[in-house]
Amino acid sequence: MPVLMVATYNEDNSVNVMNAAWGTMQARDIVALNLTETHKTVQNIKARGAFTVSIADVEHLVEADYFGAIYEKFKDENCPNPIISDKMKELSKQYTHKGFLKKKEFEEETLWTLYSLQDGVTSVSPEKYKNRGNGSLRFIESFYNLKGCNASKLSKMTLQSGKANIVFDGKYPVTESMVKGEKYRVLTFNSSGNIEDKPDNKYVKCSEFFFPGTFIHAYIYL
Repeated sequence: MPVLMVATYNEDNSVNVMNAAWGTMQARDIVALNLTETHKTVQNIKARGAFTVSIADVEHLVEADYFGAIYEKFKDENCPNPIISDKMKELSKQYTHKGFLKKKEFEEETLWTLYSLQDGVTSVSPEKYKNRGNGSLRFIESFYNLKGCNASKLSKMTLQSGKANIVFDGKYPVTESMVKGEKYRVLTFNSSGNIEDKPDNKYVKCSEFFFPGTFIHAYIYL
């Protein structure tokens, strides 16, 4: 499946580029895209009635995904969802107090990237776009359901964003947790199911490798 770069213009004429995987060429002059209606890209297409599509190749992998790591989106002082970024900052304080944050092992970027996967967490404004922040868990659950049960060949998926590295192989499933009387789905990579407890360092860690964006790599044995 090709990686498509969908470019549009914002209201102020600045360029907006979306890295999209759900799309394909149906003919020489027809491109089919499967985009969520609440994405800014879709809003721009409706407003302008125009967009461009470019296909990324291996030689331009870094450039194609050079739109910031997950951590950078939430760390930005102009993050459209300050409520979530404030929760991340508070969680960082708790991890610092408990001595969980360690340079080159488990840094703030690692923690925030893990938190970004949780139910209801999104960097977009909750006032503009409702019901966002559950796509990551749905994607992970789809992998768990697809990966099969071959004990001799372990299916594994890895997410790399910035220096944060998270591995999924099914050992830690998506569970449900009650937060202030409301039920949320969480993936904490620990036995307590509490994001405030440190995750398993074999699965969630700080990598020596830095990637200026986010990519997912998977081996799936059916």
